[in-house]
Amino acid sequence: MVLGNRIRDRRIELNMTQEELGNAIGVSRAAICEYEKSSRMPKIDKVSKLADTLNLEVGYLLGQDVSIIAEDTNLHMKLPKEDLKLLSELKKNKKLYLALINDPVRMIKLINNKLSK
Repeated sequence: MVLGNRIRDRRIELNMTQEELGNAIGVSRAAICEYEKSSRMPKIDKVSKLADTLNLEVGYLLGQDVSIIAEDTNLHMKLPKEDLKLLSELKKNKKLYLALINDPVRMIKLINNKLSK
């Protein structure tokens, strides 16, 4: 299920159609649809092509934790899948996401206060 969701989410993020992605990796639109619904698993060579085309790590596509390196601060961290899902959902709420980016300490205190009530 993780693989299908990650393929779909990234394809949409890149404004690609299923047909465009299929053409890029050498499969049909129907195959991409089945990958995204998790009703069919791509062969390993296609997983590699998917990762390259979508500019993602193979491990990330397969649901493994992802290493993130912030080049400007030399910060390196490994995020569990659950955290990545949370961040992905958080991005959907633009106002909250921007508030967290602009003043993370304040927003985390507010969130903690709400959760402790």
